[in-house]
Amino acid sequence: MSVRSINLVGRPPVIAIAFSVIGIEVSGRRNDSITVRYAALRSATPYNAETTCKISGGARRIVSVTGHFISRERIEIMSVFQILKNNVLIIDGEKQYSDTVDNFLLDAGAVSVPGSVVYDDSQECCVVDGDFLSYPNGTYSGYCDRIQDLLDAQAKRTYVPPAEPTAEDQKASIKADYDSAVKELTDSMTVALLTGDTDAQESIRADFKDLQAQYKEAMENV
Repeated sequence: MSVRSINLVGRPPVIAIAFSVIGIEVSGRRNDSITVRYAALRSATPYNAETTCKISGGARRIVSVTGHFISRERIEIMSVFQILKNNVLIIDGEKQYSDTVDNFLLDAGAVSVPGSVVYDDSQECCVVDGDFLSYPNGTYSGYCDRIQDLLDAQAKRTYVPPAEPTAEDQKASIKADYDSAVKELTDSMTVALLTGDTDAQESIRADFKDLQAQYKEAMENV
């Protein structure tokens, strides 16, 4: 017998959308369903994370969880607070915050958080360090409500001001502008020589003389 998916009767799929079965102890089988005394489950959440939960003490029916898959539209409007593997993920509508626990504590101004949390508004569940707590929970829903403040704090914390240009950088920029201007004057002079336009030639020579003086002054002021 092969079991690929499992759902807990009497409650929503609290940890995730789809379970993969690690270990299972079967206590009975009838028609197309079985009951189990104990199951260890690994779940792949819609948030690209993994967690493991266990059920025991009483029979559970094994059923397909296909009907519990959440549509993309529903995911986009849900609120989630999750701590797994020392990383914090918060989703509120189209906004998403993700960082390490230490950085989250800085951004949130919090002292500490549990080792693991799965708080899911769409599934109405609150699992903290493996224990099912009452839903809703003001602490974790509050973090979801504050997601913009957290994103602003994260952006401020990680902002790196642009480096001031060095003298070498400034000189390189001045020379690039000078070379470009020289090329333009050279092209204009070529046309003036070919057409015999002496007035244009004199004007270009004067412009070139001014350009050289400006270039020298700019380089000396760096």
